[in-house]
Formats: sequence, C-alpha cells, structure tokens
Amino acid sequence: MLLSSSDLNAAFAFAERLRTSIETTDLSRFATDFRVTVSIGVASSKFQLRNSQEFLFKAADKALYKAKELGRNNTVIYRPPNTANPESITAAV
Repeated sequence: MLLSSSDLNAAFAFAERLRTSIETTDLSRFATDFRVTVSIGVASSKFQLRNSQEFLFKAADKALYKAKELGRNNTVIYRPPNTANPESITAAV
C-alpha cells in the first residue's frame, strides 16, 4: 500500500490501525477460534539517496521481515543503519 501524502509517523499510525482492526475482527462465523493477524513493514522515501522505487520496496520488505522475526502481528518502521535512529522501531505487542 502506498500512502503518497503521509509522513512516516502518519503511515505508521495508519498501519497500526489497520493491524489492530484485522486482529480484532470477529471471524467466529467461519470457524471456531479462527483468528487472523498481519505484520506490516513501513518505509519512507525520505531515507533514500536516489529516486528509487526499488529501494522503497526493499526497505518495506526488510521492515516486514523484522516484524515477523519479532513474533508476528507487529508493525515495524525501516530506518537505514546509517541514521541516528535504530534500524527499526516496533509497536507495542
């Protein structure tokens, strides 16, 4: 999903709302104890040194795999290792 008019914090907030909405959706009419969760990777074009869609997709993909590595059902923001920020931050699990 591309959010062209959102900054990184707004994109993260949107992703978190989406994640919690999916997590709390009642799917019991389909099966007993049926539950769906989602992991989301968020990336921003502000970190790229060149205009590259490939960079943006790879960054979001790295954040997604980090979210899964953390136990799934997470939202993670990609931050390049060369910034003052840690590589990623996660929402409260």
